[in-house]
Amino acid sequence: MMDKKQELLQLQALILSGKKENIELAFEVAKGRRISERKLVAPWLDLLELVFGNEYSNLEGVYKLTHLDRLSLKSYQFRILPEGWEIFKNLEDLTIQETQLEFLPNSLGALKKLRILLLSDNQLRALPDSISALKTLEELHLENNKLKMLPSGFSNLTNLIYLYLEDNQLESLPDDFGNLTKLKGLNLQNNRLRKLPDSFSNLVHLKELHVENNYFEKNYP
Repeated sequence: MMDKKQELLQLQALILSGKKENIELAFEVAKGRRISERKLVAPWLDLLELVFGNEYSNLEGVYKLTHLDRLSLKSYQFRILPEGWEIFKNLEDLTIQETQLEFLPNSLGALKKLRILLLSDNQLRALPDSISALKTLEELHLENNKLKMLPSGFSNLTNLIYLYLEDNQLESLPDDFGNLTKLKGLNLQNNRLRKLPDSFSNLVHLKELHVENNYFEKNYP
């Protein structure tokens, strides 16, 4: 016989399907089993409150999260974000700007439809390895943060067309950075780069490149 923990996980899996009928069924079964709504949505409760306040910590709120295609969080004072981003099944455009955010949640890598990610003007010190799972990403803004390096697997973002990394503290780029062959626009100015990787020559589609104000040697090509 299924214990209550297993049953709860199954109901939460129904919610993660993103299908309205499954979400409704999960809430209906939970009510019949006397499982509270807050317990049912516990993995995403912090996100629900972040996006909607206390107004939609229920079926309607969960359904809204699974169907959002655009989300903007600007000028918040948070330093961390909650996990649970896998609930955003249809998110294509995410903006988190002008916050005190220092680190990103690992579950951000679960945003399988994300095309545009704006993370400029924060306090980011590092990126999670999971960011390499954002295979559909085309535009990434990371300018004006405190990044010193890019994570392992960053060069797996092979659909990137525009990448903005200016005004950070980058000391080097990954050796395989040249795998980002679709790049048309790249801004690296105002960092601490001393050289570019040999693979950089693979970026044959670049139309706009900025590398000013780095630590390149005087005669560096």
